Amino acid sequence: MNRDRRVFFDLRFIFRLSFGLLAIALSLSATTWAAESDSELKLVMIVTRHGVRSPLQTNETLGRYAAEPWPDWHITPGIQTVHGRQQMTL
Repeated sequence: MNRDRRVFFDLRFIFRLSFGLLAIALSLSATTWAAESDSELKLVMIVTRHGVRSPLQTNETLGRYAAEPWPDWHITPGIQTVHGRQQMTL
């Protein structure tokens, strides 16, 4: 592995490690603060990507790169499926 690539991976590892440690520290301090105060939870924010959606490209485009034919999604490319919408409900 050349030096530039190794430095890039080292920096990426350090960034991920730092972010992980920061997240742990913040969660521990928030837990301590919540246990010591008589606060009430009023809001929860859930961050997600999306449920199942159809591929962004058409089957014809994807078929150029696949050994097997792509399944027919029966919806416009990039649109969330009914199953994907059901997955997003609480």
